[in-house]
This record gives sequence, structure tokens and C-alpha cells, in this order.
Amino acid sequence: MTDCFVHASDLHLDAKLKNLGGLDDETVDFLRGEADKAWPNLVNLAIEKEASFMVLAGDLFDSGAAGFNARRQFKEGLERLDAEDISVFIVHGNHDPLTEDLRRLIGTLPDRTFVFDPDTPQTHPVELKSGRLAYVSGISFGAQQEDRNLAKLFQNLSKKDGPHVAVLHTNIGKTDGHGNYAPCERTDLANANIDYWALGHIHLRSEPVHLDGGGVYAYSGNPQGRSSKPSECHPKGALVVPINDNGTIGRPDFETCDSVRFIRSEIEIESDEGIGDVEDAIRQSAREIERLESDGLPVVWFPSLSGRSSKPETLRKGVEEFFHEENDLGDLLNGGGGIVREIVFRHITSRDDLVGSGGLPAAAMSRLDDREALLATLGALKENLNGELVTGLVTADDEAYRINDLDDEVVRLAETLLIDALVDRDV
Repeated sequence: MTDCFVHASDLHLDAKLKNLGGLDDETVDFLRGEADKAWPNLVNLAIEKEASFMVLAGDLFDSGAAGFNARRQFKEGLERLDAEDISVFIVHGNHDPLTEDLRRLIGTLPDRTFVFDPDTPQTHPVELKSGRLAYVSGISFGAQQEDRNLAKLFQNLSKKDGPHVAVLHTNIGKTDGHGNYAPCERTDLANANIDYWALGHIHLRSEPVHLDGGGVYAYSGNPQGRSSKPSECHPKGALVVPINDNGTIGRPDFETCDSVRFIRSEIEIESDEGIGDVEDAIRQSAREIERLESDGLPVVWFPSLSGRSSKPETLRKGVEEFFHEENDLGDLLNGGGGIVREIVFRHITSRDDLVGSGGLPAAAMSRLDDREALLATLGALKENLNGELVTGLVTADDEAYRINDLDDEVVRLAETLLIDALVDRDV
């Protein structure tokens, strides 16, 4: 049989969902209740996949003051895994450092649950479903502000006879938008005798990265999105990592565990549409979100709207009223709702409007009338471009298109772009 284990991280069990302003209290309560199912879903995944073990790479709780309900739910999941002979290996991260107070709050854990202490990596052997042995090493944060390079400590571990998995909460290469806790570089991981690095801290799941030393690392991401941040607005879950018959690590498979889906999208409004048309466009986008991206889950949707209108302020107010007052987005989004993220409507402005306004806009637009200068510039540009490339671009849809026709296309495009650049009256 092919053995496997489950790699998950950043459960943040007692964290609230964020950026839900504008949704009614009943919907918010429903979404929060649904989001709590992510951990049971993760437990179910390990059981269904007949995993030999699970690793949890930090930030199980959102703070060291882990609430009663979160602790109860967490221990119930561990007990279910224990009953299925699935071992669990845990490290704590910057949100839930392993202090004595947190140890007392959590209390006694099942026999097959192992928590790695701070200070230095420890290693546990684990029997796989096939009867072979694997090894799991890890180290917890002992305090929130962990600025040591913990990855280097794993370089002191000896090579094992079976597959060796390391569990670490870390920020590789100072990833933007995340606290630089336990910072390290890829070379630090490559220089250790580790076959698979199960990493936590970065909420956006990564593809597996192969290291020069032969190992692999991956971020599993968090199992449940919780806000409008770009890193939270994706399908969320865990990685199921196969262990091949020869003891090598196979390619991890992503499996969803989330029960509420956070999604961002952009809606471009046609010029000068009325509020009724805009509302229809919003509803149609919601239907597409539900059909293509929701997987049947309740959706918290954060659209951004942009376009041009002769009455942009009126249109913006109409859109705001649509989102803040009663609407049917909840029905379209499986019981979730839409929360407008940004509205950018600009005035419709013509070339004549800019010329009539005088000053810099008029001067800039007048340059487009100097066709001789424009053609000279375009001629020099074409001389420096690969002719085959340009021809391929302009003849993609029309084999009869001539290369010189590019001049007129560029002039028209330049006018459009110049108008966009000169009109900066967002409302």
C-alpha cells in the first residue's frame, strides 16, 4: 500500500472571521458557525485518506489564551484521530507559543499526539500503515518574538534510515506581508538531512519546492480563510503527502477543508450604464462566483467595481445602497453575502472635453495631431522590434492586416490611454 501523511498549519481555531461589516447579524452568525467546521473537515480528511500521521505546523490557536470552545473542539479532533491510530505531531508558532500557561490550558492530550518543545528540534519515529518507519522532527516557538533561525538547528540531526519529515513555523526569505518570525533561507533547509519540510506561517499555499540537497518544502496554507486579504481569498485546506514504496516523498496533493469561501473579484462596468444595469452585472458576477469558485460553500464575496459614467457620484451611491440595504446576494452565494471592496467610477470624458479644458490636457492632446512626429516615432519603434513578432501580433485575427496599419492602431490606443491618464476624477 502507499503510505501518506497530512500536512496542515495555521488553524487559528479561536480567530473570528473579519471584514464582515455590512452583513446582517444572522448571516454573520451562520458564517462563523460554518467556519468552525474546517478543523473537523481536516480530521475527516486524514481518516478518509487513511493517513499514517498528521503534522500541524504552528498557530493552532489565534492566541496563547486559547478559548474553551476552541480547546474542546481541538481535543475532540485529536481523540478521533487517536482512535483511528493516526499520530499527530504539533509545533506552536508566533500566535500560540508553547508557554507553561498554554500547556496548562490545553491539558492532557491523547497518547498518539506529540507536541515538540522549544529550544532544540526533537525527533519521533512513527510507524506507517505499511509497517515501515518514518521520522518526524520539529521545534515549537517558546515566545512570540522568535527571531532565531530555527531551520539551521535541524542541520545537527543525523540522516535517518526512513523518510524524514521536519515541521517548522517560519518565514523563508522575508516573505512580504508576513511577520519575519524564525527567518531562514532555502539554503538553510537544503543543508539539513530532511526529505520533506512541512512549513507553516504563510497562509497562501505554495507549490512544493525542490531543494538542492534533494529535499522538498511546502506551505500548506491555512484550512479556512478568514478575511478579505488576498492570501485568504482562495480555496483552503491541507496537503496529503504520499510516501512511495521506496521511501521517497511523492508530490503533495491539495485537498480542501474550508467551510466558508472568501473570494475577491473585479467587475468592469460598461460606460454610462444605469444602476439597474449595474445591479444586474453584480448579480451575474455573483452567479458566476457561485458556479465556478464556491464548491457549493457559503461565499463571502468582495467585489471591486470600476467604470465610467456621466454621473459617477450618483452611480456610486446607488451601488453602495444596493450592498448595504436588503439584496438577494445571500441567496446567490449559498447563504453568504457580498461586501463591496472598492468603487472607482470616473467621469466619461471625450477628446474634445480635454482640448476645451485648456492647460496641460489640451497641450497633450494636441500632440496627437502632429501626425508627422507620431509616424516618425512609430517608425523608429518598428525598426527596433522583431518584425516577425509585430507581424504575428497584428495578423492574429486578420491575415490581410498590413504592418503599416499598426500606425493607426497605435495612435488610437495612445489617444485612449492619454485620456485615461489625464482624467483623474475618481469618486
